[in-house]
Amino acid sequence: MKDRRRKNGPERIALVIHSMTPGGAERATATMANGWARRGHAVAVISLDSGEGEFYELIPAVERIALDVAGESTGPIAALSANLRRVRSLRRCLLRFAPDVVIGMMSTSALLCLAATVGMRCITIGAERTWPARSEDGGFWAKARRWGYASLDAVVAQTDAASQWLREHTRARHVVTIPNALAWPIPSNRPVLAPGSLLATERRLLLAVGRPEPVKGFDLLLAAFAIVAGRHQQWDLVILGEGGRRSSLRRGAEALALSDRVHLPGQVGNVSDWYERADLFVLSSRAEGFPNVLVEAMASGCAVVATRCNAGPADIVHDGEDGLLVDPDDSMALAAALDTLMSDDFLRERFARRAMQARERFAEDAILLSWEALFSRHTAGTAPSIPTW
Repeated sequence: MKDRRRKNGPERIALVIHSMTPGGAERATATMANGWARRGHAVAVISLDSGEGEFYELIPAVERIALDVAGESTGPIAALSANLRRVRSLRRCLLRFAPDVVIGMMSTSALLCLAATVGMRCITIGAERTWPARSEDGGFWAKARRWGYASLDAVVAQTDAASQWLREHTRARHVVTIPNALAWPIPSNRPVLAPGSLLATERRLLLAVGRPEPVKGFDLLLAAFAIVAGRHQQWDLVILGEGGRRSSLRRGAEALALSDRVHLPGQVGNVSDWYERADLFVLSSRAEGFPNVLVEAMASGCAVVATRCNAGPADIVHDGEDGLLVDPDDSMALAAALDTLMSDDFLRERFARRAMQARERFAEDAILLSWEALFSRHTAGTAPSIPTW
């Protein structure tokens, strides 16, 4: 058996993702790429999109490649043609970069990487970045994942529950759990919005962060805040994030007569300043993979309330020690937990102090070492000749 990793110099690592626009998988990609580049690896971040609307900063040592092959297809024939074009474009890029390791961030990218690396002397890994059952709709990509994962060298999930689901529902041969790494200090970029420009110093801040879409449960959060707002007149709710449901959330706040206490300023790049300003952080999601924002808030010294959804929060929050967990889709339970911590400064501060242990639990160096240990375990024999599609 011949080791597929180069014996001389650092490994060459390619991370492939749809885009680098705001999102948890994109943030994880930037953290991993920057971390490995600082550790001396040659790293490329390859996106299928055109590279417009990038949000996360990559250090100069990271090679950034945008293939501009994303886009919607109008039918099955067009989709097949588009995916062949994506595979060919990705393959040409990978042949030029000559990686030792290729990581497909999320299932579609992982399967495209699998097709693009046929015959190449590299390790190919799929990285699930959300609760995997969410995409199990019986469509083409779900079926392709079920069978295609058998040909990947490894599949990485962020939680043990997600790993177990993949073992039971796909043909993946090697599934491992590696949580997301915390980049500390939390990087900042544009756009910048100072908390003081929105909130007066004496106001208490209940903070939520995420793309305003149904899975994030911000409708439940509005309902819960409406229940407790009358008892806690000094508190305001701020939801940071951009998305199609932002306007409907604003209308919901108006309907609850809370438009002066619920703020939706959109996407900000200096979220670390908002964690520092927050008195309490809330995650109201119906489903998660591994919520980076929850780890970041805790590392910043925030007490937290989070839903105990299928995966993620229960792996991060120690219920009753550094935060409170409640059942998802239950606005009354969410309101009760918020009320508990909004009413008790001492308990909130005690949780906040313990929450800061997230800095060590999810430290970047330890997480990247876990990935590197995975790389080192995978060897293979002589690869066949490489087609030149």
